[in-house]
Amino acid sequence: MKILEKYLVKSPETASRIIEGEAVVVLPKISQVSTFNEVATRIWQLCDGNKKTSEIIDQIEDEFDAETQQIKTDCLAFITQLVEQHMLLASDKKMSSYD
Repeated sequence: MKILEKYLVKSPETASRIIEGEAVVVLPKISQVSTFNEVATRIWQLCDGNKKTSEIIDQIEDEFDAETQQIKTDCLAFITQLVEQHMLLASDKKMSSYD
Protein backbone atom coordinates (compact mmCIF):
# COMPACT_ATOMS: atom_id res chain seq x y z
CA MET A 1 0.00 0.00 0.00
CA LYS A 2 1.39 3.40 -0.99
CA ILE A 3 0.29 5.09 2.22
CA LEU A 4 1.76 8.50 1.29
CA GLU A 5 -0.86 8.96 -1.44
CA LYS A 6 -3.82 7.74 0.63
CA TYR A 7 -6.43 9.99 2.20
CA LEU A 8 -6.85 9.33 5.91
CA VAL A 9 -9.95 9.52 8.07
CA LYS A 10 -10.76 8.35 11.58
CA SER A 11 -12.58 5.04 11.63
CA PRO A 12 -16.27 5.19 12.57
CA GLU A 13 -15.42 2.39 15.01
CA THR A 14 -13.46 4.84 17.18
CA ALA A 15 -14.53 7.43 19.68
CA SER A 16 -12.13 10.21 20.61
CA ARG A 17 -11.79 13.39 22.63
CA ILE A 18 -8.97 15.88 23.10
CA ILE A 19 -8.31 16.35 26.81
CA GLU A 20 -5.67 18.87 27.89
CA GLY A 21 -3.98 18.68 24.49
CA GLU A 22 -3.87 14.89 24.26
CA ALA A 23 -6.18 12.70 22.19
CA VAL A 24 -7.89 9.85 23.99
CA VAL A 25 -9.04 7.29 21.43
CA VAL A 26 -11.31 4.35 22.22
CA LEU A 27 -12.02 1.25 20.16
CA PRO A 28 -15.13 -0.02 21.98
CA LYS A 29 -15.36 -3.33 20.09
CA ILE A 30 -12.04 -4.50 21.52
CA SER A 31 -12.03 -2.42 24.71
CA GLN A 32 -8.87 -0.57 23.73
CA VAL A 33 -8.05 2.94 24.96
CA SER A 34 -5.06 4.88 23.63
CA THR A 35 -3.70 8.28 24.60
CA PHE A 36 -1.56 10.26 22.18
CA ASN A 37 1.20 12.78 22.79
CA GLU A 38 1.11 16.27 21.27
CA VAL A 39 2.44 15.31 17.83
CA ALA A 40 0.30 12.17 17.59
CA THR A 41 -2.74 14.20 18.65
CA ARG A 42 -2.06 16.70 15.88
CA ILE A 43 -1.80 13.88 13.33
CA TRP A 44 -5.12 12.50 14.62
CA GLN A 45 -6.75 15.92 14.24
CA LEU A 46 -5.51 16.25 10.65
CA CYS A 47 -7.00 12.91 9.57
CA ASP A 48 -10.24 14.40 8.27
CA GLY A 49 -10.56 12.47 5.00
CA ASN A 50 -9.48 15.47 2.91
CA LYS A 51 -5.71 15.23 3.30
CA LYS A 52 -3.27 12.69 1.95
CA THR A 53 -0.73 11.18 4.30
CA SER A 54 2.02 13.18 2.57
CA GLU A 55 0.11 16.43 3.20
CA ILE A 56 -0.34 15.55 6.88
CA ILE A 57 3.37 14.85 7.26
CA ASP A 58 4.23 18.14 5.51
CA GLN A 59 1.99 20.00 7.95
CA ILE A 60 3.61 18.26 10.94
CA GLU A 61 7.01 19.30 9.57
CA ASP A 62 5.80 22.91 9.42
CA GLU A 63 4.35 22.89 12.93
CA PHE A 64 7.00 21.01 14.92
CA ASP A 65 10.71 21.60 15.32
CA ALA A 66 12.57 18.37 14.61
CA GLU A 67 14.73 16.84 11.91
CA THR A 68 12.71 16.41 8.70
CA GLN A 69 13.70 12.78 8.14
CA GLN A 70 12.88 11.87 11.75
CA ILE A 71 9.44 13.46 11.44
CA LYS A 72 8.74 11.56 8.21
CA THR A 73 9.90 8.25 9.66
CA ASP A 74 7.99 8.66 12.92
CA CYS A 75 4.80 9.92 11.25
CA LEU A 76 4.76 7.09 8.72
CA ALA A 77 5.29 4.50 11.44
CA PHE A 78 2.52 5.98 13.60
CA ILE A 79 0.04 6.34 10.73
CA THR A 80 0.76 2.82 9.48
CA GLN A 81 0.16 1.47 12.98
CA LEU A 82 -3.19 3.29 13.24
CA VAL A 83 -4.29 1.94 9.85
CA GLU A 84 -3.26 -1.60 10.81
CA GLN A 85 -5.22 -1.28 14.08
CA HIS A 86 -8.27 -0.01 12.15
CA MET A 87 -8.23 3.32 13.97
CA LEU A 88 -7.72 5.11 10.66
CA LEU A 89 -9.11 4.29 7.24
CA ALA A 90 -6.98 4.91 4.13
CA SER A 91 -8.47 5.49 0.69
CA ASP A 92 -7.50 6.57 -2.82
CA LYS A 93 -10.34 9.12 -2.69
CA LYS A 94 -11.35 11.85 -0.29
CA MET A 95 -13.71 10.65 2.44
CA SER A 96 -16.16 12.18 4.88
CA SER A 97 -15.06 12.52 8.47
CA TYR A 98 -16.99 10.52 11.04
CA ASP A 99 -16.42 13.08 13.80
